[in-house]
Amino acid sequence: MTEYTDEELKRRAERAHRLLEDDILTEAFETARQIFQAEWANSDPSEQNIREIAWAKVRSLEEVKRVLETIVAEGEFIEASEEKLATMKGRR
Repeated sequence: MTEYTDEELKRRAERAHRLLEDDILTEAFETARQIFQAEWANSDPSEQNIREIAWAKVRSLEEVKRVLETIVAEGEFIEASEEKLATMKGRR
């Protein structure tokens, strides 16, 4: 795993946040999710391989979103920590 400076983490968080808020990416994720869920729903119960692959696709989309949300949370944590440290220094 790559090590990032605090500034890099904050920049990554901003970029990830923009991606999560992007209308086109949101639409692409939702469209893909609907397609994958339809693959599962329209498959015969005996088509185990098709159903498992469709389920894995849905889970993969969710994992990508979680990774982006984690990047945002890391950046927000850095920001909050810096603000708290600045406040504490200001009291001295």
